[in-house]
This record gives sequence, structure tokens and C-alpha cells, in this order.
Amino acid sequence: MAVDAPISDLKRRARMISTLEEITQVATFFANGEHEIGELIATAMERIGKEGIIIVSDESTLDNELEVVEGKRMKLGRGYMSPYFITNKKTQKCELQNPLILIYGKEISTFISIAYMFELVEKESREALVVAADVEGDALNLLFLSKNLGVSEQVIYKYPKRGNVNIEMFSTVKKLRTAMEKSDTMFERERAQERLSNLSDVALKVGGASKAEVGERKDMVEDALNATRAAVEEGIVPCGGVGLLYATKALENLQTQNDNQNQGIQNFQNAIKVLFLGIFFCQLIFRDLIAN
Repeated sequence: MAVDAPISDLKRRARMISTLEEITQVATFFANGEHEIGELIATAMERIGKEGIIIVSDESTLDNELEVVEGKRMKLGRGYMSPYFITNKKTQKCELQNPLILIYGKEISTFISIAYMFELVEKESREALVVAADVEGDALNLLFLSKNLGVSEQVIYKYPKRGNVNIEMFSTVKKLRTAMEKSDTMFERERAQERLSNLSDVALKVGGASKAEVGERKDMVEDALNATRAAVEEGIVPCGGVGLLYATKALENLQTQNDNQNQGIQNFQNAIKVLFLGIFFCQLIFRDLIAN
């Protein structure tokens, strides 16, 4: 209740952005004022659309650049993790029929991480595909043992470490797959399938004078990209932290059922004001730097 009110107020005040110029301005702001980075982010988003993948990667040069890979040429870059998981000895391929798919954003090393998947595999008598940054330790031994005992077929796909493509790409694919499953008409399913097959891949390559500089700039560009995408999706609120201050007023007229709820709302209201004050005092302290 206390969370929904200020969020609704911020959404009401938000202004949507869509033009290349607007996105460039927002991206430049999030990129600490670097107009070149802002332009690259905006151009990348324009080139690939909402379903495309933007990868932020290291570059061993001083320059920053974009590289576009069209959807039908986009490849994952790797196959199965180990030949041990081959299901078709003749073709040397891993072939699974209607498998359960586990997508994990980190390395898997413990049994606990995949325990629930094994429960579903046994319950539904299905095969399994594990997609992760890496699989090792007890988790890998368990998968090997399960396959050796003939419990079920499993395949591990270790995705390539290419910037932020990994989770973003699989998240996009999941959304499109879900859209296909929930579509009521053949036209909608075919449209989602077409978008899935035409996913584009844009590499935003970050350069610098040293490895340390490239690493810092890469982190900055990734943060700017994520913030810009959020701004395009949900809009921006002018005047910075002032929007937070206005949002606290949405809590003043909330009806509560007891004193504890009322105290909770007041605490939440004060917490939001602290965020505003933090931004305000930061601007006072660094006002000369900001002005320049």
C-alpha cells in the first residue's frame, strides 16, 4: 500500500521519451556527460529495437564503436559443455525432446542450486537442459551420475562470457516464447516467432588508454545502458530528486487501519525524503564541479 502510492505518482509524472535526440540526451546524462557514449547507446537502441541484444564488451583500442550482427547470423558461440552429454553417437549431437530448461545467471557448483530441477525431472519424466556461466563441483558430478544411471538425459550449455548478453538474451527469448504460448491467434504466434528468429546483436565496444581505464569505462557504459533502457521503457521524471519529494505527498491521504500501519507509512515517507536530501546536499557540496 505505502509502496504503490508513490510509485503510481512517479509514473503519473513521468514523461516518455522516444526520439533519437531524447534518448541521446538521457544516455549522455547517465554516461557522466560523455556525449559520444550517449550517441552510441542511442544509436544501438535505435538499430536493434526493443527485442535486440546490446553487448558491452572490451576493446583493445582507444576508440569506441558499434558492431551490428543481424538476427539470422547471431550465434551463441558454443555448444554442449562436454562430449559426455552427447545423446546421438552417430551424429555427435545432443538432442533433447521437450526438455525442462534451467537458466542460471551464475556458476552452479552445489546440489542445492539444481535440486528443484531434479525434482521436476523425476516428477514429469522429462529431459533437462542446464544453461549457466559454468557448472562444476557437486552439481556437475550429480549430472554425470544421473546420466550414467539412466535417470534422464541432461545437457549443459556453458554460455560465452560476452558482456551482458547472457541473461539479457535468454530473458528476451523467454519473453517471446511466453508470448507465443499465450497468443490466441495464429497471426500473433507467427509474429512472435518472426521476432524471435530476427533477434539482432549489437556489440558496443568500449576502448581506453589502459586495461584499468577500459574496465572502469565498461562498467560506466553498462550502467548508462541499463538506466537508459529503463528510461525508454518507463519514462523520466524531470527535476531529479524533486520527484521523490512530490511522491511523498501521495502517502498523506492513505487510509490506515491501525497505528502500526500509520507509523509504517510515516517511516516510509521519511525514508523517501532522506533520498531527496541526499541528492540535494550532494549537489550543494559539488555545486562548483556540477556547474563546470
